[in-house]
Amino acid sequence: GGVSGADGEFSKFAPLGASNVQTLGDLAVGADLKATMQFVVNAATDPGAYPLKVSFVYEDAQNSEYVDDQIVTLLVVRRPSVNVSFYAPLPPFFAGEPGSLPLQVVNTGNRSAVLGNFTVSADNATIENGTVFVGNLEPGGFYPLDALIIPGAEGTQELVLTVSYTDDFGQPQTITQSLAIDVMPAMVFEEPTDIIDEPGPVEPVEETLGQKIWRFFLGLIGLSSGPPQGNVDSGVPFEGQPSEFPPGEGVPLP
Repeated sequence: GGVSGADGEFSKFAPLGASNVQTLGDLAVGADLKATMQFVVNAATDPGAYPLKVSFVYEDAQNSEYVDDQIVTLLVVRRPSVNVSFYAPLPPFFAGEPGSLPLQVVNTGNRSAVLGNFTVSADNATIENGTVFVGNLEPGGFYPLDALIIPGAEGTQELVLTVSYTDDFGQPQTITQSLAIDVMPAMVFEEPTDIIDEPGPVEPVEETLGQKIWRFFLGLIGLSSGPPQGNVDSGVPFEGQPSEFPPGEGVPLP
């Protein structure tokens, strides 16, 4: 005897990789036995709670056959089909320097999805503007997240991307994916070693009496009569300037 496999109802669920009938063998008094069976959900099945009948067929010591039917409730939920990626070429990343992360979440399914927060996080790094609320996303639609990262060290930096949503039974759920970026060593700026000394301000030198009289006469004839600048008093008179005027003699006119 037994239960025919054709008596099953497979509009919502169907066994996967095996028959819907299993032989368990003898079971001693007080013993237990574990049996597993994989099912696939029909793609047309809507989210909800579905009863599944499980029949136990056994015989007693007198070979009398019995059928014990049990009901198991299976929950069917629809998980959004999304993918996270970069929507633009990445800039170079340096340890300790901020860099932009052009991220996006794409609805790759054939139904609209209501999503919650789209978040990026990373270990040993600082993330700024790392969360955005998405909302309803149509099939093929995308939503960007322009975050900023400051990596803590060079090497491969893993990014953890999380998309939250609420399932058909009101329970919070998350979808987690990861991406990676390459971080280069921190940039080192070397200070210049060759320093050129710039000349300081020119200080006027103290003139002798003869130089002052000479400048006076130069001014009378229209020549430059400005005071000397800097340390020009080397002890050698410049051309046309007398080094000294003998006592009792007048100043010669040019």
